[in-house]
Amino acid sequence: MSVKGINPSWLDKVASAISPAWGASRLRSKVTIGAMTHAGLVIPGSRRKSMKGVSATANSPDADIIPKLGGTRALGRDLFMNSPLATSILRRHRIMSIGSGLQLQSSIDRDYLGLDADAAEGYERTIEREFDLWAESFNSDFDGLNYYGDNQALGYLNMLMSGDFFFMPVWRPPLERGFPYELCIKLIDADLVRNPSNVNNKNIKGGVEKDNSGRVSGYHVWNTYPNEFRLSSPALGKSTFVPVYDESGRQQIYHVFDPERISQRRGVALLANVADQLKQLTRLSEAELMSALVSSFFTVFVKDMSGLGTLMGPALTPQETVTGGGRYGPNEEEVSARTPVDGNDIEMGHGNVTYVDDKKDITIADPNKTDSNFAKFWDGIATQISGAANQPIEQAVMKYTTSYTAARAAANDVWQYRLTARTLINRKMNIPVFREQMSEGILRGRIDAPGYFDDYATMRAWTRSTWVGSGRGTLDPLREAKGSVIELNSFLTTHEQEFVSKHGGRWDAAMDRRAREQLIIERSGLINTPNKEELVGPDGQEDEDADEADKNT
Repeated sequence: MSVKGINPSWLDKVASAISPAWGASRLRSKVTIGAMTHAGLVIPGSRRKSMKGVSATANSPDADIIPKLGGTRALGRDLFMNSPLATSILRRHRIMSIGSGLQLQSSIDRDYLGLDADAAEGYERTIEREFDLWAESFNSDFDGLNYYGDNQALGYLNMLMSGDFFFMPVWRPPLERGFPYELCIKLIDADLVRNPSNVNNKNIKGGVEKDNSGRVSGYHVWNTYPNEFRLSSPALGKSTFVPVYDESGRQQIYHVFDPERISQRRGVALLANVADQLKQLTRLSEAELMSALVSSFFTVFVKDMSGLGTLMGPALTPQETVTGGGRYGPNEEEVSARTPVDGNDIEMGHGNVTYVDDKKDITIADPNKTDSNFAKFWDGIATQISGAANQPIEQAVMKYTTSYTAARAAANDVWQYRLTARTLINRKMNIPVFREQMSEGILRGRIDAPGYFDDYATMRAWTRSTWVGSGRGTLDPLREAKGSVIELNSFLTTHEQEFVSKHGGRWDAAMDRRAREQLIIERSGLINTPNKEELVGPDGQEDEDADEADKNT
């Protein structure tokens, strides 16, 4: 008997002869030890030096995540407030992914609903107009502080910092007179969803309760934060169980997060994996800044050997010494030349000249200590952190020093992440909210959608939509415009796709505006329609200036 990579010893052969099961067990153990110490996958507990001290174990998502949630959330928010790099990464993600809010662009399934193009367009305009009426009002916010687009951005930023957030669609009479909708959105901070006190239920973890089949049945929402009133009045805090669905089957609470493991209950902050590196990098930056600040100090200490008394500050002129007049006039209050000086008042500063008496002596430590490799080291660590946060270092620090090609590649990479983030917010927040608003609009007679409440498929056909935000912009408008024209002429894209990706917003609204502008231009006799050669050049020849600039860079 032989096993690949393992040579049985005489003892193995004897063991196999006496008991085949015993011999097989010995060989299996040898194979396991060989995998741990030689070739194959590296696992914790192996003899490799890289695995020394590694005690990783196979745990459930709840065991790995739930006990660390409070710490990772607190640290994520602390980094956002105190680490410039973390602040930049999170704000850039929020601005570029959500911006001032994603806009509804209705695209109902007219084939399923049996509508022609003109009728479908009329319905879509009404749907968009009514949603904008609701979304562009403070009445859409439970607290009355934000538009709906603001709440999109706020929720997304909190998801990045804390790992997740919750929201509830609530119907209540609006405060603004004449506002036609009662729907408003209540955002719930991640810290407010946690286990109730003195409840020992294995199905409740991280404030999320599951039924015996493993499906989420509801959330335990507190009215206070974990440390709020903890010592003074703990009785003020209480939790409320909010079922996912009410008695009528309407979903009444939504959980927005980006899961990384199967059956994961709670989200993890974006910077949790690099929090330690960010903290160390922040401390290093502060130390380097202090070093540079101390290095800028230049102080002259003059030792008084005359015995006339201690002078503090700039020397007095002979006239001032004789007359006793102040430096700024005879009526100005001045410090007496004979005032004793406390040694604690002597300090280094920017160009200070300090007089000390003959009983004091000072040894100056050279402050000119700076790390010449600091910038290179900072860039290296910051690049790793930014990569872990799905953001190229150029965009994280908003510093573009490379060629057009490299900058465009960085923008394309991060754009894929931002499209994914938009899809997440659309699926878990925008579409459910839109359906709530659409339902109320139909019930109030403001929107006509035949068959909407008949079945789920019809409801979905009426609420099919896309959500558009700000475009990714252009680095070289001329070059990218040429590329768009070529792709359009080759039927590789559409006008709407090109408009949305570069500029953002609703394409049809922009085309309506463009048509009106064209009529005004034509009536004014200011015809200015560019031809193909003006965009692409004669014979489709590309302009080589940008390529040459890249080479020079």
